Amino acid sequence: MNKIIRFTCQKCGKCCGAEVIVSYADVYRLSEDEKIREEILKKHQPRQVKGNFVYSTNSLMGLKEKYPCCFLKDNKCSIYELRPQICRIYPFLVLPDTVKPKRPYKIIATRKTSEGSLFHLAIIGLNCPGLGIGEEVDFDKLFEIGMKEYEYFKDTYHNLLLSEITACTENFVNNVK
Repeated sequence: MNKIIRFTCQKCGKCCGAEVIVSYADVYRLSEDEKIREEILKKHQPRQVKGNFVYSTNSLMGLKEKYPCCFLKDNKCSIYELRPQICRIYPFLVLPDTVKPKRPYKIIATRKTSEGSLFHLAIIGLNCPGLGIGEEVDFDKLFEIGMKEYEYFKDTYHNLLLSEITACTENFVNNVK
């Protein structure tokens, strides 16, 4: 039996301080906005991770900085209705059993796929002010959304997290010197 967890987004913008990776479905959704579509077509700069192209909200808009998300305006998401899928389930994340995020996290549920793979539903934003407030979280719905997201990213998911861990370690070492 899963523990009851409550969550309601407080729209504080704290979650937008990290690099926001987007799927092709997210790019399609974002390009529904004519102004954003024009910017994407003019400026997009994918980065390569182990031979795969990966986009973030910032690289779509031609920015070199990885964070904060370029759509964060006055501490609010300026594209809330079009926001990427990963933002839609934050502070939760669905992870394959083999992936360990660089950030602190807490596993709250586990599911086994029909192929036998294990996936965890984790709270990745442990300090999110919306946790413990509002409606009960529907774990099945989050697993469904997260698994769909994972399918979009399965070729790059693991390598992307590894590259983030490496970058975080290098940044730490450089700051200690």
